[in-house]
Amino acid sequence: MTYLLTSRPLDGRVDVVTGASSGMGAATARRLAELGAFVAVIARRQEKLASLAADITAAGGKAIPLSVDVTDRAAVPTAADEVADTLGPADLVFNNAGVQLIYAPAPGAAGPAPIPGRPAAPSSIRVSRRTSATSPVSSVSNWAGRTCE
Repeated sequence: MTYLLTSRPLDGRVDVVTGASSGMGAATARRLAELGAFVAVIARRQEKLASLAADITAAGGKAIPLSVDVTDRAAVPTAADEVADTLGPADLVFNNAGVQLIYAPAPGAAGPAPIPGRPAAPSSIRVSRRTSATSPVSSVSNWAGRTCE
């Protein structure tokens, strides 16, 4: 049996969607907002992100667009801070970007300690350093896609 949620069970939650400028990421961001979440939409294409955030806002939701290349080691923690400072700690991180940086410290560099209970995985997971303690991190089909280190 199929059920369609028509209430807003995610009211007040903060959700982060990478790869949100089109396709599955944009659709996921729209649906999370329909269900009541505040959504941070992250991708490289600023114009598409701005349009998506405007659409979400026009439909009664709340979204912030962040133009971020998730393969940039410095950009992802900065985006995490901006999400936390603007919307609050993330409750869900939906890693959907087509290219993801596999997290590891640069050769010879001391990197941040791993997050207890979380795998060292895509750079977008680094957003979860500013999440609530029980935040799920979802990596979708692109997890097995292209990566760069």
